[in-house]
Amino acid sequence: MSGTTTLAGKLALHCSGNCNFGVGDELTILNGVGTLSGTFSEVLFFGFGSGAAVDVIYAHVANDVKLHVLQALSPAPVPVPAAVWLMQGALGSLTRMTRRSRTVA
Repeated sequence: MSGTTTLAGKLALHCSGNCNFGVGDELTILNGVGTLSGTFSEVLFFGFGSGAAVDVIYAHVANDVKLHVLQALSPAPVPVPAAVWLMQGALGSLTRMTRRSRTVA
C-alpha cells in the first residue's frame, strides 16, 4: 500500500484450508509505504480451532502490521456427519447378527 493508511474497526481472520501456525510464528498482514496510523479494536477468528490467540504488532515507523502467534492457529476440526455414525451402528448390528446365526447353526 502507498499513501496514508488508517486502521480501525475489527480484524477478521478466516481459515479456509490448511492454515497451521505455531506459537512464535510471525505473519506480516500489511506492508505499506507512506503513513500508517490507528489500530484494530478486536481480532476475530473464523474457521480456527478454539483458543486461537495472536498479538497484533503495529510497526508505525516501518509501516507494517504483523501478527505474533501466542496460541497455535490451526483449522477447526470438521464434524463427522450423523449419517456416518448411523451407518457404523447398522454395520455393527449386522455383524453381530451374522456371528450369532453362524454360532447357532
